[in-house]
Amino acid sequence: MTTAAPLEVVLTLPPAPLTLATSGFLQTLATVEQDIAALTVSTPEQAQQAANIQSRLTTAGATLEKQRKALKQPFIDAGKAIDNAAAEPAARIEAAKGTVKRLLTNYDNEVRRKAEEAERARQAELRRLEEIARVEREAAEREAKRIADELAEKTEAAQAAMPDVEIMEMDDDTPPPPVQKTETEKAIEAIQHAPVVAAPRPVGITYRTTLVATVVDVNKLPDVFVERTPKLAAIKSTFCSGWSEGKPMPVCAGVEFKVERTPVSTGR
Repeated sequence: MTTAAPLEVVLTLPPAPLTLATSGFLQTLATVEQDIAALTVSTPEQAQQAANIQSRLTTAGATLEKQRKALKQPFIDAGKAIDNAAAEPAARIEAAKGTVKRLLTNYDNEVRRKAEEAERARQAELRRLEEIARVEREAAEREAKRIADELAEKTEAAQAAMPDVEIMEMDDDTPPPPVQKTETEKAIEAIQHAPVVAAPRPVGITYRTTLVATVVDVNKLPDVFVERTPKLAAIKSTFCSGWSEGKPMPVCAGVEFKVERTPVSTGR
């Protein structure tokens, strides 16, 4: 087995610190903020002054945004380079995990099947032995009844032949002989007390059991499980795009349209 070369990423990053905004830029911004704090707009001249300030702020914002993107881009590129370099081994790892997962799942399914099969066989054998025990018990009861009947008949015959002879009865306090378990009953007890067959599992993993729901016909779902979401992008594309002041207000059932007016710098 050959030794794998290390996975390295060569990056070129700008040295720190990075200047996002100069002190002159920030000082000018503070001055403009002071001017805005004292600004009132009640005359055409003041409105023009406010428009000029807004234009300067728009230009400043665009400058700051351009610098922000410029400083950030090398790091974005570096991040992409790292991600791209990691993509190939990450894909191999996921593929290997998927293969092992399938093998473990197949193994678990097989040992579970064998365990369930063994348990079914155990239960079937238990039912078979219980049926044999029932037949043996009924046969023993019939034999005991036959012997008791024969004994009763002999006793009655002896009493009839010698009416003057008193027949001694067995003492009721005599303990009955101990009941011996049959081989079938012993086998039943052995099966009943045998441990349930369990599927062995390797150490270090656990199997997550998840119930998965798949909608096969959304039209049959109860309303509580169906979410209705308005297609706002489609509404804007149909009614709002291309609309300009002076045109009639569009009409759409369930939609309320209103006009918003926002001052925007023209850059002049």
